[in-house]
Amino acid sequence: MSVKLNLTSLLVYSESNQKYFFTTFSDGVNIVYGRNTSGKSTLFQSIIYSMGINDGHAYLDDILQEKILFRLDCTIEKNGKKKNSVFIREDETLFIKIEGCPIERFNGISSDNSREHIRLKDFLSDIFNFTLKLEAKDEYKIAPIEAMWLPYYISQSVGWVYLRKSFSNLDFFRNFKSDYNDYYLGIGQDIDRLEKQRLQNLLKIKKEEIELLSKVEKDNEELQVARLEDEEFLSLSNEYLQEHAKLIEQLRKNENDFVLKCNELRYFEQRLAVLKKVEKNHKQQSPQSAKCPTCTQQLPSSIEANYIFFQDFHDTEKSILDIRAKIKEVQSAVNSIDKKIKDQKDEIAKRYATLNRYFKGQLSYQSWLNGKANVLLITKIEQKIGQLYLDVGVIEDKLRGFKSDDDLLKERNSRNNSFSLSFGRLLTQLGVKQLIEERHTQVYQISSFPSQGVELHKTVMAYHFAFNAAIREFGNVHRFPFLLDAIFKEDIDAINKQTILTFISKNRPKDTQLIFSVAQSPKDSSTASDLNESYFGGKAKLINIGNSVNERAFLEQYSNQHPELLDDTFNIILDAPM
Repeated sequence: MSVKLNLTSLLVYSESNQKYFFTTFSDGVNIVYGRNTSGKSTLFQSIIYSMGINDGHAYLDDILQEKILFRLDCTIEKNGKKKNSVFIREDETLFIKIEGCPIERFNGISSDNSREHIRLKDFLSDIFNFTLKLEAKDEYKIAPIEAMWLPYYISQSVGWVYLRKSFSNLDFFRNFKSDYNDYYLGIGQDIDRLEKQRLQNLLKIKKEEIELLSKVEKDNEELQVARLEDEEFLSLSNEYLQEHAKLIEQLRKNENDFVLKCNELRYFEQRLAVLKKVEKNHKQQSPQSAKCPTCTQQLPSSIEANYIFFQDFHDTEKSILDIRAKIKEVQSAVNSIDKKIKDQKDEIAKRYATLNRYFKGQLSYQSWLNGKANVLLITKIEQKIGQLYLDVGVIEDKLRGFKSDDDLLKERNSRNNSFSLSFGRLLTQLGVKQLIEERHTQVYQISSFPSQGVELHKTVMAYHFAFNAAIREFGNVHRFPFLLDAIFKEDIDAINKQTILTFISKNRPKDTQLIFSVAQSPKDSSTASDLNESYFGGKAKLINIGNSVNERAFLEQYSNQHPELLDDTFNIILDAPM
């Protein structure tokens, strides 16, 4: 069963400067509004920063300089049970209190590679049943915390232009797009993939070892002579001689074939040269303009003459094409036979050297002893090769239990088709021209879109809503609130704004919270309250930043608001184990 995160409230507090921000969230739609640069994006970044994400840290620099403390209250629903949870972040330290569990403290999490941040990642992965593993440096590891939020957070800075780029550090991972899509669209288990990769690597090692030992046994002259000399290998000696004779016979045959093919190649090359001359002369004998080369009389230009001329011309062209194809075919055969001859000569030379040593050798006690040692080595090698073949069989049997590449491709095609239908339907709702090419419609192929401006903005919006719906349909994974920072671009007109709001109200996920921001100033004809009434039946929670007047107004002056919440926050910090 998937795990669901629901945000309850956010408190941001500066004790030294006596400033704060506080808001609660509704279970449904939440609209964040205020002037441009008022601090709406700061709210979104505060949410993810409170959960230990450092990416985008620079966007919070203005308020972090005021020695800020963040407290994010939420509920985590797991296995049908809801638990109240608190995330408190103070600079490089994060405190997590989950109902019924001891308080967890993570010190020094500002670096994603720090031991404490890795411990935090493992802790959150366990809490949210997050099992996505990504490949880096030929090793699979649990994905960063950012990957938990990626499908649910569209940043204002780049999220409406580039796909999967709301966080900046994920392209580092190999095959990120495929692994990310597989995980969130319910294809395969990462642990299976890791085990399959381990077995494939082991199988490769075993086969390479078989090849190496076989080569040693075959190419080592001492071992081959020992086989021929030892009384236990009399039948092998005869086989060796017979194979040597066969190689000689095959070499003679190949050398004969080589001569015949070379003659055939030369014939076709001469034939091509003749045809090229015919083609050249034929072009100078057009019935419309050419003269007889003997009497300089104008050649007839009747329909029959023209027909014969062009018929001959096309016949010549076709013959040239046929000859070129045959030259290519024969040349390939010549090269192939030439390689065979070279390989056979090398093999015969090796065998002849071995035979020469065998026939010239003089048997002594020492040579007999050395031969026995080599025979023992041969036996050991053959036993090892036999065991390796048994190991290969066992590994191949285990690999048959995993999904094949064809099975994986079928599942991905199924998700591609489902996504394309949903994506196309959403594009229609937003008034965007339908995309035709698969690289712009199939989720496993999409990297960018061939549009710009408002069209690109609406296309990316349709993509994210379609992907969120696909996660809900196919992926048995965690569900986080859907965060959309700045749903309007600066140059979006009133009609397109209405289209976008209608789209969001109709297609918003019903199983999670939706939090989005819009810019509003006192001069706007419609207020956030108007949008709420018109598109969300007045049920959305309105969160105002800076009274729609002030810029950089995320933090307000603190005057003893929510003292009980602050007291509880400090108690959690004090009670956390060191």
